[in-house]
Amino acid sequence: MGKLVSQAEGEIKLSAEIFDYYANNSEEFLSDKILKPVHGQALVRHSPIGVLLGVQPWNFPFYQVARFAAPNIMVGNTILIKHASIVPQCAIAIEIFLEAGAPVGFYTNLLISGKTASILVSDKRIKGVSLTGSEAAGASFAAQAGKNLKKSVLELGGSDAFIVLEDADIDKAVDWAVIGRINNNGECCIASKSFIAVESISDEFLKNLKKTSWLGHWRPDGTRYPVRSLK
Repeated sequence: MGKLVSQAEGEIKLSAEIFDYYANNSEEFLSDKILKPVHGQALVRHSPIGVLLGVQPWNFPFYQVARFAAPNIMVGNTILIKHASIVPQCAIAIEIFLEAGAPVGFYTNLLISGKTASILVSDKRIKGVSLTGSEAAGASFAAQAGKNLKKSVLELGGSDAFIVLEDADIDKAVDWAVIGRINNNGECCIASKSFIAVESISDEFLKNLKKTSWLGHWRPDGTRYPVRSLK
């Protein structure tokens, strides 16, 4: 999707850790939780519901799939993924990886259009849907899910403000403002879209922001390089 290799390495590491997390903790997560009601007996039990359809975005082509697929694979659901049309290679790579030790059909990559994916929501075999993407795509998905009484999870676009108040540590605020705006080349769902600073500190904040640069790299271990000030 065009990100720096160092950022991609960080994303791959994070994705692997997500799969490891659910694999290593599955027994605890899936064990029955015994409740103690005043009358009778009760427990909480997590069970698979069947086939799930996930539509994923291009900006984090491995992480987004990992966080959707890993917990659902753990519980025993069957996964269908419609990835963004500009990262089909990533979608295919994930499918090859997961097919290495899983039953055939446990995870299936769908090279289809968004319109076709919306139509699939009405298929009786699909028990739940999840979409991360635009508001227009979310509206289409939600309409189909509601019409067919399907469980749905939507993460849609937004406009996040970065607000700086009077008592802020200006140096720290500037560091995080730069990271909030250009992390992952600026292609991040929760990236800071606008900056609002109260009048009493706005000039200082803007002055420091103008003279600051960020390497924009992820270390191979998934941590960020620190913000650098321009001399």
